[in-house]
Amino acid sequence: MKRLFLPFALLISISFLGYSEESKAEGQIIFSDKLESVSLWQIGGHKNGKKRVSIKGQYVEKSWEIKYKGSPCLKLHYNFTTSGEDAAFIKRKVNINCSKESILRLILYGDNSKHLFFVVLKDKSGESHFFFSGRIFWRGWKTVKLPLSKLFTPPAHNVVDGKHWGGDENQVLNPPITEITIGLSDRTDSFIGEGDIYLAEVSVLEPQQGKEGEQR
Repeated sequence: MKRLFLPFALLISISFLGYSEESKAEGQIIFSDKLESVSLWQIGGHKNGKKRVSIKGQYVEKSWEIKYKGSPCLKLHYNFTTSGEDAAFIKRKVNINCSKESILRLILYGDNSKHLFFVVLKDKSGESHFFFSGRIFWRGWKTVKLPLSKLFTPPAHNVVDGKHWGGDENQVLNPPITEITIGLSDRTDSFIGEGDIYLAEVSVLEPQQGKEGEQR
């Protein structure tokens, strides 16, 4: 069955929460990338709805212009050249033994572009899971926290949807996570132009457990 790489039609509701450094309530950090090594991240994109290995004018680099708590971060420069669906994304290989209770945390600097910000996770079988999309409606730093619990539950009535493709196609995340993709798309508008978003950290948290296994 043909699967779309970026099924943007379904927008998942999200919460933007303030970052609390070393907060005990957040739990144990089981993966953290503070984006000190740009070489770990590979850039790609879509041009007028078609996937491309590289797109002229799009690049990723370490930024000293925009900093997070005094430290440089990763800058993704996007260049959308058509009135169709254009996208820019970065991805890297990982090995994250997450659980249903795990939370993906991104520290992101938005440009108030109203474009769609998205995340795709690949599991050990090679299946990709379109995890989340939401508009960049702010300027400055935000911490985005995304519970992974929904990825551990298959769609109701064995419905095959476009949010999962490749691998064993069981529509459930099978840990470990082997690849993370983070990107931006102008799926909902005909924007033509350039811009920048910045990332300071990508991490996965395991919430603390109570005495009887309940989350605190």
